[in-house]
Amino acid sequence: MSPVRRSLLQEKQKKSLTRSGVEYTSLESDNLNLDSSGQASPRLSFSSLNLNDDNNNNSGSPSSRPLGVKKSKIKRKIVDQTTSVINTLEEGNKHFLEQLKKSSEQRQHDLEIQKDPNVREYFEAVKAQILQKRGHQQQNQQTPPPSTSFGQYFNDLCGSKSNLPDY
Repeated sequence: MSPVRRSLLQEKQKKSLTRSGVEYTSLESDNLNLDSSGQASPRLSFSSLNLNDDNNNNSGSPSSRPLGVKKSKIKRKIVDQTTSVINTLEEGNKHFLEQLKKSSEQRQHDLEIQKDPNVREYFEAVKAQILQKRGHQQQNQQTPPPSTSFGQYFNDLCGSKSNLPDY
């Protein structure tokens, strides 16, 4: 709340009328248009109007900071966080652009290779040789041995050797 408005409120409070020990506020204070969010009813006493006034530091303790310092610290923290996010995004964009440039260069190089008939013929011959070797390796691979019975490994589970009755 501004100092001018605060002084106006103090003057209005002094003008309040007292009758038979009960304090009544003047009608002039009812017509004030205050920015304070603490004003729930126009007939509240002035002591309750300033409950949410953040500019007052009535605690008196030297360890608590004034509200302006707290707000500036929070604002600085938000600005620093925003700056770090922006810097991170810019670095990411730089890396992304570098990758795009590299892939673009590779594509251009691949197109140049495909246009040259001699180079294309060489790569097709190498590709055919690789496929032929793979075909021979697949044919030469041994087929896995036929599956054996379980009893081959555990022949003593039943019968006279294990002293178990036959099924």
